[in-house]
Amino acid sequence: MALEIFPFHHSDDFGYEIVERRASPRARCSLYEQVLEAQARQERSFLDLPVDLIISILAIAASRSTGITLALTSSWIADVTLTARLAHISIRTVRALESFHHHVCSSPRAAGAVQTLWILTNAGSHRERTLIPDVLRACVNLRAVACQVSALEDLSSAEDPFPQSLGPFRLTLMENMRHPYAGSPGSNWGRILSDHHGTSVLHNLTHLHLAQYHELDTHFPAAHLPRLTHLAMGKFQTWIGGPYFPALVRRVSDFAEELDQLSLQLAMAVLVFWPHKNVTRKSTQRGQSPQPWPVHELAQAARDCGSGSNIMVYCASYADKESEFWEQSVGAGEDIWTLAQKQMSEANQTD
Repeated sequence: MALEIFPFHHSDDFGYEIVERRASPRARCSLYEQVLEAQARQERSFLDLPVDLIISILAIAASRSTGITLALTSSWIADVTLTARLAHISIRTVRALESFHHHVCSSPRAAGAVQTLWILTNAGSHRERTLIPDVLRACVNLRAVACQVSALEDLSSAEDPFPQSLGPFRLTLMENMRHPYAGSPGSNWGRILSDHHGTSVLHNLTHLHLAQYHELDTHFPAAHLPRLTHLAMGKFQTWIGGPYFPALVRRVSDFAEELDQLSLQLAMAVLVFWPHKNVTRKSTQRGQSPQPWPVHELAQAARDCGSGSNIMVYCASYADKESEFWEQSVGAGEDIWTLAQKQMSEANQTD
């Protein structure tokens, strides 16, 4: 049901007309600020309230004289807070994807409120290929997307005109784009570039985060990314201290060389170190804390690169999960590049 529609039809059911009262702009603004403040606090269940208060609320809701007002007020609050509630969306299940698809495709106002979108579900590639391109077209104010490469391929290959509202935008791809090998026939980059709108999709990218790319090579489509200013590349790395440290530093210098070979001069290029899951699991089983990342040393290695791009590193926490990390960073207004800047700045202060 679209949020613009009240949950009850009053005229026939209750026998008298309900006159909707519009609050002043100042009152609406005040309520909106209070809702945002409440969202920042820890969420609590309705059942956590005192029993007598729960009974009072249910009694008011069931009352003929006040129940109508409560229903109208609830609908009005939902309408007022729509922009805040739908700004950042995370979709992880097929049911959530189908529900969200129906909602944004039937309510342009709701679709227009979506700004950042994480879609990584258990729906299967066929179902995602059917629904996700429609979602991306409906959300006309979308500025950041995290998805699997199949969604990007389908957006590129659709016969419909490429939605200009989608660019410029930020993209996080969750798969390793080098399997199959990125320069071979039928590979991910090759398929995207050969599709109807593949070039247009890549031309609109300003920020690209390749969560599992591991390394750049000559087949990376640098020539088709004219707007790209920010790049981040993930690297799952085993770090148990001592002898592995030179390999980490060498990976930073290799990253800088790869960027220079592709003639990429970016405002910021971040190499993201994710802890290998096996190391984290084994340390937990042994009751040990994983070896902390040598953030200071890696930050110094990034500063010493001398690349045409501004090289930075970001060392993810062992407690981070990718989906939660993405939601938290976006919800706090901090993307991977902002987080890298903050971590590098903190490392510099220890010099």
